[in-house]
Amino acid sequence: MAVHSPFSRVTYQSALSLYMRYRNIESCDLLPQEDPRRIQGYLIDYIIYMREELKVASTTINTRIAAVRKFYDCNDIELKWKKIKSYVGRARTTKNKGKKDRPYTSLEILKMLEKADERGRAIILLMASTGMRAGALPSLKIRNLERIEKYSLYKITVYENNDEECNNFLYP
Repeated sequence: MAVHSPFSRVTYQSALSLYMRYRNIESCDLLPQEDPRRIQGYLIDYIIYMREELKVASTTINTRIAAVRKFYDCNDIELKWKKIKSYVGRARTTKNKGKKDRPYTSLEILKMLEKADERGRAIILLMASTGMRAGALPSLKIRNLERIEKYSLYKITVYENNDEECNNFLYP
């Protein structure tokens, strides 16, 4: 797919894989061979499935559909995207209107840690300690972790070699 950002590429590949899994298709080469009207029907069904069965937020649905759209556009398949996207629905509003996001309390983090497996606990602690976004996790490599002995901490480079590159710090 012609996606410039390596992070968007990973997100789009993942979203396309989810769509293919939903369709029980193993090779993306088979997707462009279908009739465009049929494709539209499948996409509408997929959106309804995500919205009603999986209870996926409309912003996530939009991201997943954007990846599929990019794939079909790159393969010169013209679809009626306005019609398809009309099934996504509105973004949900939160019950906490007017309230700002807040960090998790220690008790809330403890509850999450109790329910998580070892991998999940590592992710929860990493994100809680650094403030790192969940979207940064898939791109992390061991080389992004640097021990700084002088201060007894670790420096974690996020989005390495990208315009968005930043450092987070983690205390043991």
